[in-house]
Amino acid sequence: MSSAVLSAGVAPRRPSARTGPRAFGRELFRRRQAQFGGFIVLILVLAAIFAPILAPYDPYELRVGPIKDPPSSAYPFGTDDLGRDMLSRMIYGSRITLQIGTISVALALSLGVLIGIVSGYYGGWVDAVLMRFADVMLAFPGFLLAMAIVAVLGPSLTNAMIAVGLGSFSGFARMVRSSVLSVRETEYVTAAHVLGATPGRIMRRAVLPNVMAPIIVLGSLEFPFAVLTAAALSFLGLGAQPPSPEWGALLVGGRNYIRTAPFLINIPGAAIFLTVLAFNLLGNSLRDVLDPRLRGR
Repeated sequence: MSSAVLSAGVAPRRPSARTGPRAFGRELFRRRQAQFGGFIVLILVLAAIFAPILAPYDPYELRVGPIKDPPSSAYPFGTDDLGRDMLSRMIYGSRITLQIGTISVALALSLGVLIGIVSGYYGGWVDAVLMRFADVMLAFPGFLLAMAIVAVLGPSLTNAMIAVGLGSFSGFARMVRSSVLSVRETEYVTAAHVLGATPGRIMRRAVLPNVMAPIIVLGSLEFPFAVLTAAALSFLGLGAQPPSPEWGALLVGGRNYIRTAPFLINIPGAAIFLTVLAFNLLGNSLRDVLDPRLRGR
């Protein structure tokens, strides 16, 4: 065993052509569901990045066109009840959607991974206390817990993202703990102990890299849940507030006109559906590629 491996306290690994990033990408996008999901996600990301260029109007500008004008060549997605261009609002709403998913999942992942890795590594009373806390949080349905947190913090987009993250970290914690319980008994973790590595260094350099695959998969599957939950909170008036172009808030603005102007609710609803579907397909594909037991399917 080389000195570099001993100092790091991790098992030696040699990259191969079959396990490199290019091979992983080819294996992932060989699946049709990953191709479809990746295409939708790419459109969403490009729309968010180039929103000022792609949007024909200011998403907050009133009366850029007729009120509740149906989709036409002048306004491809129509106009809302205040004459604002729906296409521009949908494009800028993609930025908020990515922000919601990224921040909510990052919060849930950070808290869940920290609790899970500490609980699984130390065991004993530390494991019992942390897992009972996670069990209590897991006992509440995620959406109801998010509603309760927003009710305490107050309705806003920021509080909605915090609520979604706090409401879903327990799944990360339990998953990481179960992975750490198996990793901590491996030879390279034992070798790191013998060499005198600190617990923090062992968890950071030896344990965490070897439980990243399930974390990535769960994070990709948690993203659409965060988007859907935040949209539902906005629909109930607990998330993004007017005049935000967040897609859930657009549903609120169009629900009173479902008979006279159904496009006001159909368009943001379809966008939420496609986004959730795309990330779910990508998450399923990641699970199939990263789990060796499923690669042959």
